[in-house]
Amino acid sequence: MPGANPGKPAPADPQADDQANRRQAYRARLACPMVYQVLQEGRAAGPLIHAHTINISSKGILMRTTQAQELNATIEAQINLPGVQPALSATGRIVRVEEEEEGKWYLIGVSFSRLEPESHVTFLNQLEVLAITELLKELMRAGGSDLHLTTGQPPIIRLKGKLTPLNRPAFQSHQIRASLYSIMSEEKIQTFEKTKELDFAYSLAPEKRFRFNVHWQRGQVEAAIRVIPAKIPTWEQLHVPPVVLDWCDKANGLILVVGPTGSGKTTTINTLIHEINKKRDAIIICLERPIEYVHTNIKSVIKQREIGSDTLSFAEAVKRSLRQDPDVIVVGEVEDAETAQVVLAAAETGNLVFASFHATNTIQAVDRFLNICPAQMRTQVSFQLASVLQGVLTQHLLPKEEAMGGGIVLATEVFVPSEGGKSHIRNGTLSQLYSAIETGGSYGMHTLESSIKKLVQQGIVSEETAQAHLALATQRV
Repeated sequence: MPGANPGKPAPADPQADDQANRRQAYRARLACPMVYQVLQEGRAAGPLIHAHTINISSKGILMRTTQAQELNATIEAQINLPGVQPALSATGRIVRVEEEEEGKWYLIGVSFSRLEPESHVTFLNQLEVLAITELLKELMRAGGSDLHLTTGQPPIIRLKGKLTPLNRPAFQSHQIRASLYSIMSEEKIQTFEKTKELDFAYSLAPEKRFRFNVHWQRGQVEAAIRVIPAKIPTWEQLHVPPVVLDWCDKANGLILVVGPTGSGKTTTINTLIHEINKKRDAIIICLERPIEYVHTNIKSVIKQREIGSDTLSFAEAVKRSLRQDPDVIVVGEVEDAETAQVVLAAAETGNLVFASFHATNTIQAVDRFLNICPAQMRTQVSFQLASVLQGVLTQHLLPKEEAMGGGIVLATEVFVPSEGGKSHIRNGTLSQLYSAIETGGSYGMHTLESSIKKLVQQGIVSEETAQAHLALATQRV
């Protein structure tokens, strides 16, 4: 190769060396069963003693055992890391001995002096995986809904709507990055480094799924992780209004499910799809980013396609799905004008389409759908939308009073287009939709404002919480 000098080693890469050193020094808080023996002159000088690790890195361990040991003694240990067979073997020197509970337990720190190269690589890789999986397990045990990994902060979970730091050391950026990359495929890593954002789902087991949003913040890799319930909730569990369930029987048209970020839109749509799956023969094509709930075919055939993995974009996927004999199409996010237009086209051609995006009430939802399209097309789009729209469900999740057990509760707004409502959409008099919802109780309609006030009257939500959300409920365009 031109310019190569085989007689001279390549210059060291200080950045790569620093990254490798950090990776080796990373210490995971992890309880693993292990056994060890004290060595003298390289030979076993005592019985096998059982212990558990407290934290562990490729450079050493802190373990808890019932036996006191001498400082600087040499031991040989067999450590059973979850998912690693056989047990990893290491030799090390005792560098710390600390008595606990008046001699009932001893904390012993060991600095490794030998770890086979193959075991060393396995050790590093498995520690990074376990670092994140242990956090996910802790999130599940605590009953939290979200986990936030932020540089310079301990892991933070959202528990009953409130942020709660875990009793762990603050994360450094390289630790977050190594932990996240350990469960991401090479393709996902490349996509993330190119786009700087990535959504994906991850399973610890079939019944334990999580949605990851990995992102950059001030030059640091961070993540927000949400628990996906093991089972798709029923509409009774969600307290979705009965009229919304009736929309599942529609043969065609467009149903919009909207709300702020984190308001449960994806969960609601999946619950409605599950209802269709239980009741009727249908080809259902779900376009998602990422796939959160995994459906099993009951009466319907459900195809779940992930944007970025199975197809390039929502718009392209909707166009292609029209050639796949669909009855129902789910669009995880209407993110641009092209997607909005193909969603309308799909609804016009005899398909039932469920779509979601961010909006705080019905008026804002309709306005944003129309304004996502070019100005010269808005008249046409408003007529199309008025023609195909079957309903709009707006939802907000509000924190419940502690006296009611804490947690969260769903508040909703339902709009069912009457002839008057369709006329307002065509004519652009969207501010009039609110009065149409207020007077549309016989059609199953109600305002978000009335839903929130009902929760206050029932003592489920505080007046202060209600006021914050009522400002959004009554926001006009």
